[in-house]
Amino acid sequence: MVRRLELEALQADLAAVEELLSDRTEADDPSGWVQYSRRKLEIEKEIEAFGTRPGPAAEVALFFGGRPVFGSRAISSDFSSQALTAFQNLVSKRYAAPEQGGLASRGRIPQKDRSTLMISDIVRGSFGFVLSEMNQDQELVDSRLKGTVDEISAILFRLCAEDEATLDVALDELNSRILAEIRLFFQILSDGGATLRIVEDDKEYLFPDEALRRGRERVERMDITEDENVEIDGLFYLLPASHRFELLPGDKALGVVRGAIGEVAYARMIGIDGLISREYIGNTVHAHLGRRIIKEHGEILHTAYTLIDIIRE
Repeated sequence: MVRRLELEALQADLAAVEELLSDRTEADDPSGWVQYSRRKLEIEKEIEAFGTRPGPAAEVALFFGGRPVFGSRAISSDFSSQALTAFQNLVSKRYAAPEQGGLASRGRIPQKDRSTLMISDIVRGSFGFVLSEMNQDQELVDSRLKGTVDEISAILFRLCAEDEATLDVALDELNSRILAEIRLFFQILSDGGATLRIVEDDKEYLFPDEALRRGRERVERMDITEDENVEIDGLFYLLPASHRFELLPGDKALGVVRGAIGEVAYARMIGIDGLISREYIGNTVHAHLGRRIIKEHGEILHTAYTLIDIIRE
């Protein structure tokens, strides 16, 4: 089960035992007092031993509420199958995109077998499904699929946010094929009259009716034009903590170009010591960029760049 849910369950058990203890004393009920005191210590040790670091494999819980759900007992099979399939396809397309340099708007999803999530548990509290990565290897670092699931959850939440700054962060991550799947996912939830809660190891995102309507309306108005053959020369600066760059073009009319760093470009900048070579920082480079122009009703809403490759000049 998702670690956050396990911890919440332990904390709820602890609260229940503490309430039982508060209703009795050792003198009034020696047997019950000893029993519940022992149980309290056991739960506290479990919580202490739980640790703070999430596991390395992908695991996420999707809780649905609203019209498709009947209390915490049942959920519409048509709705749940459509919603889970749309979420899986969204994760798979996001997973495939970095290594494929973008995806066609239609067609088979590359590497889908590596990005498959399995239903590993059913959880109550509205009605939820735990989706897990069935990775047999005992990895010590977070899997790539775990990172992809984290990214998708955050993108969905930011697209539904009220403030423009949070929305802009999501727009940086969009491409045309991901946008198509997000449209479908929001449509399924909205048409089904559902609400959504996403729970990961250390995060939780809530999607009430109003937020889902806002997100759906936004993505349905959007259109993305992509160009992976943008070439710009300029001074290069790196923001390593966020895996992003800034480029000051020689053509001042272009303004400052900012964006994410692709895997190929990042690998090229790594020196023999495993660190980013300083020869790129603050110097003139030739940058091969991908550019995504996001429009809303024909008006440019946002322009996002990805550094595909880089050559020191």
